[in-house]
Amino acid sequence: MRDIEFKAIDPANGMWYHGYYIFTNGLHKIITDDGFVIVNPKTVCQFSGLFDKHRNKIFEDDIVEWNGERFICRFSNGCFDFVTEDGKPMANCFAMLSEIKENIHDKSTKNDR
Repeated sequence: MRDIEFKAIDPANGMWYHGYYIFTNGLHKIITDDGFVIVNPKTVCQFSGLFDKHRNKIFEDDIVEWNGERFICRFSNGCFDFVTEDGKPMANCFAMLSEIKENIHDKSTKNDR
C-alpha cells in the first residue's frame, strides 16, 4: 500500500509543505508533524506512489525529464500518468529513470497563491 501524502504551497511564505491534506471550516490545510499549515488549494498535489532515479517522490504536477523530454505527472481517469505540456502522453512510463526538475506551481507568482 502506498503513502497517501500531499504537498502544497503556503501562500504566506511561498514554501512547500508535505503531509496529509484536509479541508475544514473553509480552509485548505496540510497536516505536518508540527501541526498544520493553511495552503493554496490550487497547489495541492498528491504523491503518485512513484519515485525518480534519485528516489525522490513524484507528486501530481511535478515535471520530470526523461531522454531530453519534459513530462508532467497528472492524475487522470483514476490513475497517474505523464504527459507533455501540450498533452501528448508518454509512450512508456520511465519515471524511475527520469529526474524531477520542478513543479508547475513553482512558477506561481505570490498573487496567484
